[in-house]
Amino acid sequence: MSLLNDTSGKRDFKKLHGLVLSSYTVQEASAVMDSLKKALPRCGTFVAYTLDYGDQEARIRVGERPAPAAGDDAVAFDWTVPDIAMNDTVPVTVVRTGGVLATYYGAVPAWIPQLQHAKLRAFISKARP
Repeated sequence: MSLLNDTSGKRDFKKLHGLVLSSYTVQEASAVMDSLKKALPRCGTFVAYTLDYGDQEARIRVGERPAPAAGDDAVAFDWTVPDIAMNDTVPVTVVRTGGVLATYYGAVPAWIPQLQHAKLRAFISKARP
């Protein structure tokens, strides 16, 4: 069951709930991070289409949070979807290592992104001819 499809009411976003790794070129990953950093102070809310909790649009509130000292770049924010059953604030942290973005859903202690960055950096170093 995905994080967003959980209607049990037993989610605790004070804990880490998920990690997604996305691979890009370094330039693309840097551009994504730059876009996030520019959008966060300007975007208090946005509307997204979702199939979670039915076929509907959801208004999402976004708030800035301090990013951890991890990776080549990092950004953090909170998001809340008040109009559907998931009315919890979800901390989101995105850390870039080269062209890899690690997106953490739920609260994440700083040592986890730091360790993940070190593992990714070691892998990238070995993967290059």
